[in-house]
Amino acid sequence: MCGIYASLYYDIELEKDLWKNSKHRGPDHSSFIVKNEHFFGFHRLSLQDLSEKGNQPFFINQIILLCNGEIYNHHELKEEYKIETKSHSDCEVILHLYEKIGIEKTIQKLSGYFSFFLYDISKNIYFIGRDPFGVRSLYYGKKKTNNEYIFSSELKSLYPSCLSETIQVFPVGHYSNGKDFIPYYQYNIIPTISSSFEEIKENFYTLFYNSVKKRLGMEREFGVFLSGGLDSSLIAAMVRKIWGKPIRTFSIGMEGSPDLYYAKKVADYIGSEHFEYKITSEKMLSYIEKVIYQIETYDITTIRASIPMYILSEYIKENTNIKVIFSGEGSDEVSGGYLYFHQFPSEEEFHKECCRLVKDLCYFDCLRSDKTTAGNGLEVRCPFLDKECIEYYLSIPIKYRIPKDRMEKWFLRTVFNGRDILPNEILWREKEAFSDGVSKKTNSWYEILKSFTKNETGYYKEIFQKYYKGCEHLLPYYWMPKWKEGVTDPSARCL
Repeated sequence: MCGIYASLYYDIELEKDLWKNSKHRGPDHSSFIVKNEHFFGFHRLSLQDLSEKGNQPFFINQIILLCNGEIYNHHELKEEYKIETKSHSDCEVILHLYEKIGIEKTIQKLSGYFSFFLYDISKNIYFIGRDPFGVRSLYYGKKKTNNEYIFSSELKSLYPSCLSETIQVFPVGHYSNGKDFIPYYQYNIIPTISSSFEEIKENFYTLFYNSVKKRLGMEREFGVFLSGGLDSSLIAAMVRKIWGKPIRTFSIGMEGSPDLYYAKKVADYIGSEHFEYKITSEKMLSYIEKVIYQIETYDITTIRASIPMYILSEYIKENTNIKVIFSGEGSDEVSGGYLYFHQFPSEEEFHKECCRLVKDLCYFDCLRSDKTTAGNGLEVRCPFLDKECIEYYLSIPIKYRIPKDRMEKWFLRTVFNGRDILPNEILWREKEAFSDGVSKKTNSWYEILKSFTKNETGYYKEIFQKYYKGCEHLLPYYWMPKWKEGVTDPSARCL
């Protein structure tokens, strides 16, 4: 995880102070350059090319590049376009691709996660881009002093120097030339695959295998978040299978939580070195304000899940040398894995809802995974949020993707059934939200929070406004289940 910061027509001392607000994203190296009254700052978490050559901002051939990202197909792109880079950084390829084929083709060619700012000095033009799912965060806003723009990985580097009403989330699947936002990704994918069911299963298995494999390319230690639910368990099992030797897995929960129980079962099955962090409700409650400041939202379900994720990330930072952590975000959205999908009114509405959730991940689960891990100097990698995997899954006939035999994610479970990847009690375990699974059935986390806050909506929003007043518009809506009358809480246990 890294942090980018670009300011047009700068005030050098102000920029340094604002830029430092996202230092936690890149604890290994920080640097900035100034060109044509523009300030470009970067905080680096070193994962590829640990030498100084991998430090950003990149400044080559009168082009400056800031990129918080991982470009997983950088080797293929270098070979296809005969590119020679100055470093072994995967991100540097963006700069050279831009020189050869222009920004529009460049951004369409990239496979990975990214938020970048590219400034072509010779042409005095700049471009900003963000990945299709918003795995890497990005904001922009206009300064109060001169009405010029700032772009940053975090809201806290814009606020309060920007006019709060001008601060926006940079749209996913878009790039900008400084004037217009140009979409480059289509979310309303049409199910068109006509292969046999067995072929479809094999194809998706291969895509997912490759998605995990390419995310294992790094020069630092890694681990896996393991809740014992289907998504994190599949990732842990596939990482172990591909890596070929024991890995480290991490779970968190209160005494008696289902997640601790099932995570241990998975860890024993795959032979991982497992770390179990038992925590009290009192400690979790004490993190509410810190977490809201860090993740920069007041959405109820996001905060509920972010608190244990942030604490576990902090534990990993303080007790290990791990810098990369694998996580299961994206699976529920693309596969229709939330419990409310059992009430889907039609196959068309099922598919439409999956596409909508994928597009809006940047406001919820991607925001949570990015901010809780980056807040502790870690980088999160999410194999389910692979462009090729997402596009293939949403192209599968809807009849295979809907719940069957009273089981959500029936297709995904079937893909891995009989492959000796996981025990059946894990592979066919009913969906339970992370924020629910960390607590006992008899005293759930959402009930603890409701009792403590009295009014979660007002409580969280008040804390958000303490730090980011005037930025309430950055949350377009509260995450809530659909098609379920009478349910007014996003907890899976309520469903």
